[in-house]
Formats: sequence, structure tokens, C-alpha cells
Amino acid sequence: MNMNIEISDSSINQLSVLKGKFLMRDGVLYKITDYVIEEVTTTPEKSWCNRNPQPRTKKVLKSVRIIGYNDEGHFLGTFDEGTCRRLITYFDLYYFRNNWIKFQEALNAFGYELNEIKKD
Repeated sequence: MNMNIEISDSSINQLSVLKGKFLMRDGVLYKITDYVIEEVTTTPEKSWCNRNPQPRTKKVLKSVRIIGYNDEGHFLGTFDEGTCRRLITYFDLYYFRNNWIKFQEALNAFGYELNEIKKD
């Protein structure tokens, strides 16, 4: 999916640290599986108050793939562009990661442990 969102260095850091890890928000699990970031250099147009425009480099999120579990249809799927855009733009992904960690700690307190199921 082609997103073209200008993102900050902190958002890039969040994506790189949290790629491949589980995130949790309101009981819904998310996992960032892939993303593409490009640097784009643009030069503003010349105007009467900006007679010598300087080129500006910005980082653009070109695409992102976030998967999650659909509890109504009982399948693992990819979220659409609007949901991905909202998650990255409006929310702190570290908070979602902390929710997942706290959930695991609560399960551990009850004596449960989460393990990945290995498929043969």
C-alpha cells in the first residue's frame, strides 16, 4: 500500500524497535511485519519572502504492513491503509507494546506462559 506519510525520527525509531513484536490496544493484537522508508529532497518554490529557497530532506513512510487477528471471522489478516495510517500517526506504539508486556506479566502471575506453536 502506498502511504506517503512524512514521519519524524522518533516514529522511525518506534518502527525499527517494534518491528516483529506484538502490540496490544483494547484487547486487539497488532504486529508490524514490514515497512519502507525513503528520504525525499524537495526544494520549495521561489517567492517574494523566500528568494533563495534551500532544499529540504524529509523522511517518508512509503508503505507499512501490520497484521492482526480478526475475532469475528477467526483469521489472521492485514489491516487496511487507513488503520495503519491512524496507528502510526496518532498513537504511541511503545504504549501498545507496554500493554502487551503487562498482559504477559498478568498471565505469568496466574501461572500461565505464552509459547509459540511450532508447525511441522
